[in-house]
Amino acid sequence: VEPHIVEPHRPAYPRPPRGNPVPTPHRPADDDLRAVLRGVPPATLTGHWWDGHLGAQTPQQRRRVSRRADPRITIIDSGDELAADPADCAAHQVPASNGAMISALAAGLPCQITRRGPVPDQLEALTAALDASAAADLIVTSGGASVGDHDLVIPALEAWGAALDFWKVAIKPGKPLLVARRGRQVVLGLPGNPVSSFVTAWLFLLPLLRQLSGAGDPLPVRCTARLATDLAPGGERREFLRGILAEGDVTPALGQDSGALAALAGGEPPAADRARRPQGPVAVPHVTVPRLTAIPVSFETTPDR
Repeated sequence: VEPHIVEPHRPAYPRPPRGNPVPTPHRPADDDLRAVLRGVPPATLTGHWWDGHLGAQTPQQRRRVSRRADPRITIIDSGDELAADPADCAAHQVPASNGAMISALAAGLPCQITRRGPVPDQLEALTAALDASAAADLIVTSGGASVGDHDLVIPALEAWGAALDFWKVAIKPGKPLLVARRGRQVVLGLPGNPVSSFVTAWLFLLPLLRQLSGAGDPLPVRCTARLATDLAPGGERREFLRGILAEGDVTPALGQDSGALAALAGGEPPAADRARRPQGPVAVPHVTVPRLTAIPVSFETTPDR
């Protein structure tokens, strides 16, 4: 992402004459900023942190402050079963909700978002959508990344000239995630199931956008909470379940299916009839959590001490 220049207003603050023995209301110039700004690398702060950084630079009488340009992201919904208009769905269709959901997640970070689709499950149509996204720094596809007859994202990427970095990760939900590159462009292929798409966007897309924006620590911050209810044993893959965090306790949602959108909205009752499992600390991959929020949670339990 190429940097661009921000030119803040340059104030001209009067300074007291040197050697003036008479006390004045003036503070030493920049006395509270020198230690803060010393050693701060450029473009390590984004969003409101960047606003504060710019505000700190202005009293330093710096006319030109560099920052990274907002990354350009194109989100492509794909699938014959998707309808662009939720009010006009045929019997075999469902609303194309993933693009809107991913856009809403990314909108909290500094980026320029373009949405395309829904694109039908046709190799030519998918390749054309990728061609139309030539100006994007990051392309996010939703759906078509598995191994079915209609999953054509990987063949379309190969026809478009992209190189596949990796495909499939050992997490649940979200196994068929892929990452590809063409030149400086990065392609992030998310699963088509809504919950899988949400969880992988949370865990992979948002950190990538933070990194492209210049964040010094783009990964989710881990905090701990106590599991409020019993939980059934998991499988071999690392699971990111949906739950409600309140007062330091996290309660798993009842519906953990990859299409159970109500769990993301916090609208389902808690799971109360699961098999017994030792309760303990839970790693929650989120930075700031409101009082009641539906979040993807990685349950890493340890016995009580």
